[in-house]
Amino acid sequence: MSRSQQQIIAPCIPIVFGNTAESLPPTGAAGAHTHKWSVYVRSGDGQDLSKIFKKVVFKLHESFHKPTRTISVPPYEVSESGWGEFEIQATIHLMDPAEPSLTLYHFLKLYADPAVAGKGTLLSETPTGAEVITAESYDEIVFPSASPVMSGVLKTHLIIGNPRVGARNYDEEERNQLAAIEAATSKLDGFMADAEKDMADVDGQYAALRSEIQLLEKATART
Repeated sequence: MSRSQQQIIAPCIPIVFGNTAESLPPTGAAGAHTHKWSVYVRSGDGQDLSKIFKKVVFKLHESFHKPTRTISVPPYEVSESGWGEFEIQATIHLMDPAEPSLTLYHFLKLYADPAVAGKGTLLSETPTGAEVITAESYDEIVFPSASPVMSGVLKTHLIIGNPRVGARNYDEEERNQLAAIEAATSKLDGFMADAEKDMADVDGQYAALRSEIQLLEKATART
């Protein structure tokens, strides 16, 4: 289902959630930080999320000073430095407290892995040669039965039809995915048509053999 079709059924807010990480010059010191990084929740199509989000609460690894960080105004992101990868939790609280919060999970990526490049992880370099990693996912907050307050917020502030934005071309990815689904469906339909034809042939052969057997049985009965 395309995003435009989804909006007809229920309003939704596209978001991207991920991190960027830039390598730091090595110092040789034990336990030295190897990267500076930022984890973020952003609009997936240029919406002003401050009209929709009350706050985003990030939970970092317990080794960080104040591992729980509450961000009440955009940009909804936390910047730090370190050397380890770990899971980060981000809980989105909407403007209407009657609406349930939404919790996202993202594994902080600091180190390049060519095996996953292009699969949600992008690799690049700064002009100085520092390695930059962007690991990002796309999601949608869907409101199948929004509260009256939230319905009013969405009606006033939600913009429908904006192209998606982010580290990757999500509109193109959706078109490719839909094309792949359509091709697979067409191929399956072809297999089903061939199978039905084969079944019809088998049924015809069975009927012919059954008639032949009946004729032989009648002939045998007369002798």
